[in-house]
Amino acid sequence: MPQIFQWLFALTLSMGTIAPLIAQMNYTQTLKGAVLDQDLKYPLIGATIQVLKDTQLVAGGRTDEEGRFRIAQIPVGRYTLTCSYLGYQDRILQNIEINSGKETQIQIEMQPAPRQYNK
Repeated sequence: MPQIFQWLFALTLSMGTIAPLIAQMNYTQTLKGAVLDQDLKYPLIGATIQVLKDTQLVAGGRTDEEGRFRIAQIPVGRYTLTCSYLGYQDRILQNIEINSGKETQIQIEMQPAPRQYNK
């Protein structure tokens, strides 16, 4: 009988030290996708993607020569994405969920900005 109590005591002690470590683990995941012209569907090279939590910048990146991006090590949670590209209207996507199960993929389509003429 005393062996059972020793085992339970050891288990209780180990849970007291392991549980806080597990709670402190920061799960992260990758966001990847492409940025395209909305009408012509061609890739936008060098578009800027920002990942925001409330108003704080969490991560960011730029698209490659094929309009693709990959942003790694984003903590699990819900975010707002902003995408900007010269000559195009900024795009804001809200409530993008990053979860630990798999990479989040997204395709962002952007509209050209209206032209302004000086008189």
